[in-house]
Amino acid sequence: MSPSFNLALFFAVYVARCFLFSDASRQDCTDALGMESNKIQDSQLSSNTFSSGWLPEYGRLNNNGAWCSKNNDETSEYFQIDLLRVRHVSAIATQGVKNWNLLSYYVKTYTIKYSYNGMDWLTYKDSDGDSDRLFTGNSDAKSVKRNNFRDTFVTRYLRIYPKDHRFDMCLRVEVYGCSDVADNCSSFSTIPSGIIASPGYPVGYPSNKDCVWIISAPRRKNLVLMFTHFDIRRSSSPPFCKEDFVKVQDGLTDLSPHTGGKYCNGNTSMLITTSASTVRVNFHSGNTTATQKGFQINYLAITPGSDNIHAEKACDGDFLALNCSGYKYTINILHATYGSFPYTCGQQVSSPSCPPVDVNSKVVSMCQDFKECHIPVKGALFDYNCSKGSETRQLQIFFQCTSRNIRTPGPSTIPTKPMQVSSTALSTKATQMSSTALSTTPTQMSSTALSTKPTQMSSSAASTAQPTKVPYFATLITEPTIKEDPEKDRGNPLPTMTLSSLEGKYATPANGTKKRSIHDSKAKEYETENMLYQSADSPDSPETYIAAKKEVAPYDSCPVLIITENPLPMGFSSPTKKIADQGYELIKPPNGVAQSHYSLPDKKPPKARSIENPNYEKTLPITQNYEYAKPEIKTEANC
Repeated sequence: MSPSFNLALFFAVYVARCFLFSDASRQDCTDALGMESNKIQDSQLSSNTFSSGWLPEYGRLNNNGAWCSKNNDETSEYFQIDLLRVRHVSAIATQGVKNWNLLSYYVKTYTIKYSYNGMDWLTYKDSDGDSDRLFTGNSDAKSVKRNNFRDTFVTRYLRIYPKDHRFDMCLRVEVYGCSDVADNCSSFSTIPSGIIASPGYPVGYPSNKDCVWIISAPRRKNLVLMFTHFDIRRSSSPPFCKEDFVKVQDGLTDLSPHTGGKYCNGNTSMLITTSASTVRVNFHSGNTTATQKGFQINYLAITPGSDNIHAEKACDGDFLALNCSGYKYTINILHATYGSFPYTCGQQVSSPSCPPVDVNSKVVSMCQDFKECHIPVKGALFDYNCSKGSETRQLQIFFQCTSRNIRTPGPSTIPTKPMQVSSTALSTKATQMSSTALSTTPTQMSSTALSTKPTQMSSSAASTAQPTKVPYFATLITEPTIKEDPEKDRGNPLPTMTLSSLEGKYATPANGTKKRSIHDSKAKEYETENMLYQSADSPDSPETYIAAKKEVAPYDSCPVLIITENPLPMGFSSPTKKIADQGYELIKPPNGVAQSHYSLPDKKPPKARSIENPNYEKTLPITQNYEYAKPEIKTEANC
């Protein structure tokens, strides 16, 4: 036999082997899961229908009885097994049965449906993913026919749908998979947010481990995977992720399309967003014992276009910027970690000596609810003290622009422009300001700071005004700097102050504050301070105030009269003098001594009009007696 013939024969056998065993189960997942041994309990078995005496709990491999359907409808009849949790299923074995009259009943072909929750069912398909897999069954009643599933097949519920059969649909079944110890990390979840972590994280993961996490979010949602921690062993030669890896699939089944290939150290992603509402995450570890920590993935279901998730990272010495200025809402921090990550910041470090730590609370205090945020990346900012190794550390943050709260930038030092005042405007000599006169102003002012008598402000003094540190919500209002003795340093002539009109009532410097209350007798024409409210009975102009002040100054701070029972009050002011020819018109005839009262001195109050007033269109003398209540005058001790 020639060497060329031997080579061709070897190649043909190799190709045939690959074809025949392409769906072969993993060598370490061939354990019987408990149909024959009764580890799978009777309550875990069910069917659509069954014949009398041929119950589902009899459908166990090598059992004396079997399950037989009541009807032979190929579209509706099934035999179901509940494995109680999601786990790898590597193979299935079937067997027929003989009855008392020695007739053989068996299923020749069947299909498989499976479910993760017992409600939504998927059909097991061929490896091409297009056609339903038709399994070959039995050819007699006694022999066992075994069919393998793909290595990556996991499920909780398994249904066998008999198709072609002899006489009646009768089955005895066993299923195979990984042992309970090896297969304890797979799961199915419909919770829209949560955490996926490798076995043993963060201490380390075991060898020869296969885990599958399947997540199904509500419809019209997408799932986002955030790799908050990731440390998976990298092979020494390419392909580097051939032994230990994480794999993400955009769908529920093991035939769903992959997203980004296999991930390990040096080949990873911070953020993965699915195109649908389901995702499948696979983790595999090889035979070699790894010293790596493993991984942690935080996932969240989002509405595409409205609450997308962003990821940013920066190394020590850089600034990390978060920006939501193009969105309706503000920054919402999801996760933040700081430390040494494998194969980051230009370092080829497989297993860092200073692993990353959670710094979410610190980043929230700095950036939550802002439109923009800039963070200087350094260990001291996060109280990160790790003396091991000298790796460059990295900050990575996951956030959304969905916060309804709005914060503006915090405290900052903003220089204030010096006030410019003309010497002409200051020609009027200011009188001494006392702390008592200012004690009722909205802003508390020190008597020491106000004890001087300024007559002129030098421009040189104004130009040296120091910046004022104010919180972000404050209005910048700065009083002019006043030198104690302006005669000692006259300085340069003062520039002209630009005054702005506030509805014709006050003239205010453009860089100054509103005038203080006119009711303060110590107020000066160009004296400024914070004024939050204006009294309703304030005079219309400073001139009116000056004229009124001469008459009512002794009662300036006293309250006005309160007429409690007069049915026709017209308006009055502080008691200055008595007017005998003006008064209230009454609805009752006079029968008592009238009390003196006061009315406005500048204009006569309008006469009251009433259909019940007997004195309509009359002005009654003040000397006569009338019946009405005595005005109640509330005064202070100094009035």
